[in-house]
Amino acid sequence: MAVEVLESLKQVAAQLGQTVKLHSSVFILTDRNVWDHYGQWLLESYPREDIYILEPGEGSKSLHAASVISDWLISRKVSRDSLIINVGGGVVSDLGGFVASIIKRGISFVHVPTSLMAQVDAAHGGKNGVNQAGLKNALGTFSVPEAVIVSPEFLKTLPDRELLSGFAEMVKHALIYDADYLAAIAEYDLGERQLEGLGALIERSIGIKCEIVAKDPHEHDERRLLNFGHTVGHAVESLSLNGDANPITHGEAVAIGMSIEARLSVEVGLSGQEVVVHTRDALTRLGLPVYHPLLIDTEALLSLIEGDKKAKAGDVRWTLLRGIGQGVSGVSVAAKQLLSAIQSCRLELSA
Repeated sequence: MAVEVLESLKQVAAQLGQTVKLHSSVFILTDRNVWDHYGQWLLESYPREDIYILEPGEGSKSLHAASVISDWLISRKVSRDSLIINVGGGVVSDLGGFVASIIKRGISFVHVPTSLMAQVDAAHGGKNGVNQAGLKNALGTFSVPEAVIVSPEFLKTLPDRELLSGFAEMVKHALIYDADYLAAIAEYDLGERQLEGLGALIERSIGIKCEIVAKDPHEHDERRLLNFGHTVGHAVESLSLNGDANPITHGEAVAIGMSIEARLSVEVGLSGQEVVVHTRDALTRLGLPVYHPLLIDTEALLSLIEGDKKAKAGDVRWTLLRGIGQGVSGVSVAAKQLLSAIQSCRLELSA
């Protein structure tokens, strides 16, 4: 299963070597889950002492972890012409890109995403970061990988819950940019995990994200479309990570965020009720959540939203929907409108 990926990785590493003359050293960053599945594959090409294995999960996406990895790299004599290859999901991509962008004032890195979330979203666009003070991605950089190598073969070993997490970002891409893509996602049979069909969906999601990022690399305007579902989603995810023994995944948080923010689109007069129906139906058909009891803690929720990295002087500008496939950024929202959207979702589910 991993042989084709290995060959692709060798080719990209060789191309990078030609581009920058010759990398003095190559380091691998991965996590224990990926190592359990692909450790022997990695050892075919890289010595164990040049591989750093993280504990899986958001707990590793921290400034402390970045510091420990940096210490390890320095002990291994990392230099400006070294290369870091990040083999893993979104946490590995975000953290590895962050470390690569700051050590020695920035060295080359490559992403080999092994989760659907990373393949369709986290590994692309050049955003890197870590969580801090209970806030998602509070510290970060913009630094673009030299290459991103995507292989759906990795998804054969991905747990169902993590596969669904990636589908949440795919639904987001459809809702903000391409209504026809939403219909294509609905036709995919999750139970079959047919990789050829999934590969086509992955390719479309990558295309949407890259089209948006190319127009606005540093998120001054159009790239903000990609934040749909993430303002509420990041807040709910932070609450879950800070107090839940079994925290929700990033994709589950984004799904909940999209559900609420679709309703918010109606509350502020941008769209009609059809966006709520289509968003809810797309998410529930896949088996993704549209609400979480943590939303009841409105004081904590509003506090986290005000502290979101996208806020300017406490003023959060939202990305909402004008219609299916029509995202719009920079929308001002009153707290009472957000609370009304949350309440309407709760009442609908309890009816």
